[in-house]
Amino acid sequence: MVTTTKETARDALFAHAEAIMDSLDTTFTANDFLFRLIRDYQQDYLAFVDHFREETQPLAAANRAIIEYLREIAIDFGYQATNQGRVATDIFGNKIDRVLFNFLAC
Repeated sequence: MVTTTKETARDALFAHAEAIMDSLDTTFTANDFLFRLIRDYQQDYLAFVDHFREETQPLAAANRAIIEYLREIAIDFGYQATNQGRVATDIFGNKIDRVLFNFLAC
């Protein structure tokens, strides 16, 4: 088993960010991104989740961290994040902010 830091695992996961964004519409939600990431890059996702194994809800904690980091880096790929309030539900039934990403035309 290869040992990585949480940041290294996150960076490996987000190496796929541009490809995922390109595969989505010019407007997408954080959950759209997350579902595509998990579906298409399962090994990298599991390596990242492993760093949250001590959390009460490790998958939920990892997913929150992914969405938070996506909000930070989205502008680097030409997307603006807009928080639409707690109107979404995660796969565990928790109310979460619905974050919408819009491509900013140049």
